[in-house]
Amino acid sequence: MKKTLTVSALSAMLAFSVACGDDEGGQDNPDAMVRIDAEPVPDADLTAFPALGTQLDRMGRSAVATALIGTFDLADNARNTAKNSYSQDANVAGWVAAYTDAMEPNLGILDALNADEVDTAQDGCGDQIAFDNTATGTDKYAVAGVLADDRLLIDGSQTDCDQYLAVEANLVLNLGLADCGGRSPVVDSVSRTYGVLVSTGTLDISSGVTADDATHTDDTFPYLAAPL
Repeated sequence: MKKTLTVSALSAMLAFSVACGDDEGGQDNPDAMVRIDAEPVPDADLTAFPALGTQLDRMGRSAVATALIGTFDLADNARNTAKNSYSQDANVAGWVAAYTDAMEPNLGILDALNADEVDTAQDGCGDQIAFDNTATGTDKYAVAGVLADDRLLIDGSQTDCDQYLAVEANLVLNLGLADCGGRSPVVDSVSRTYGVLVSTGTLDISSGVTADDATHTDDTFPYLAAPL
């Protein structure tokens, strides 16, 4: 049977062997006792913040990159390259200029998802949130510029934080929603994103997932559910 030796047991054995085997030490000479129970001194380098490496991804709005970046590229390599380039782009100031034009055609495709296959007149086009073709006569998806700036916007003057994309909706549609926005862990942010991308006059379209397997919290760090 494998035996283990604890630090405390090892310390006691060392102390006993010195006390019994050293004529000049022994129990009358406590300085001869070997003690190994002192706390180790941490390496100074362990207290320094690690240097950040290459950015691999960024946390923004749910499913936006999945739905609007390279989504309809037929070649897997092109699609993956576009998504990786988007995720690794750390130039925040250049996001709107870099991705608005790429998002607009994809918004047009998603806009038609709620088309009525029976009544071809109800093709679903043009009912997406913030769609406008009156000024120029061409389709314009104003929400593309907001989504291209893929950051979570928070209104610090509000105390309720229940509506994902509330601040963005206020900017585009001037809805006057009294909500701080952001992205609470308990909010179904994917359904809200579907509502923005497809839109049938509402901000929410069900993702088909009505409940999680666990109960989450939005007020206790680190906001993780208990293990199942």
